[in-house]
Order: sequence, then C-alpha cells, then structure tokens
Amino acid sequence: MIRGHRRAWVWTHGGAVEKNVGRLFFTFSDGYDGSCTATVVTSANRSTVITAAHCLRGVGSPSADATWNHNFYFVPGYRNGTKPLGGFSIRTMATSSRWDADPDTITHRFAVARTPFPAGR
Repeated sequence: MIRGHRRAWVWTHGGAVEKNVGRLFFTFSDGYDGSCTATVVTSANRSTVITAAHCLRGVGSPSADATWNHNFYFVPGYRNGTKPLGGFSIRTMATSSRWDADPDTITHRFAVARTPFPAGR
C-alpha cells in the first residue's frame, strides 16, 4: 500500500511472485485471528517460508509458549479468499536470536517457518 492511499496494489503479472508470495494465517496467543504476508524461499527442503518475526510471536522469551502465535496456515498465491495452490500447515518455526534479544531493532525482524510439504514454486 502506498502511504496516504487506501488502495493496495496487487501483483497481476503472474510468474514466481504470484506462486511464492502468499498469506500466513494464525491465531494470536490471546485468541484473535491474524495474518501476514509470507514468501516461499529457495531451500533444499522446498518448504521454507519467510515472514516478519512479529507474525510468529509476540515480544518475550522464545521459550515461553504464551509468546508464540498458533494455528499457522500458509496459502501461496492467496488473493481475495482464494487458494489457487492450496494451503500448508506450518511444522516448525524460528525467529532471529537478535530479534529475540531486542525486538525494537530495525534489522533482523524476520522469521522462518517450515511446511511439511513443498509450498509454492
């Protein structure tokens, strides 16, 4: 979305962007539903997704279950409620140790998640 505008621009040119970028749905630790943009990245296991760290968990110790969101489901190519490539539950996830130590840092605000099956591409 462009600052000051209410219209979000949608990629309409197909290709890798359309297949690999999607929506990561989840439930916050307080029970509310949320979602973030996520992207399938090239990896040996073909099932790695990258997103923002705050999409996987809130601030606090990564060992505290209450900081982690739940019910993760990634939909590559998601648009207007459609799942053109299906959807994938998330098996494992991690946030950057630098973000864990200082969530206000501008760098290292990323997280990775893994689906049990190849996603996208």
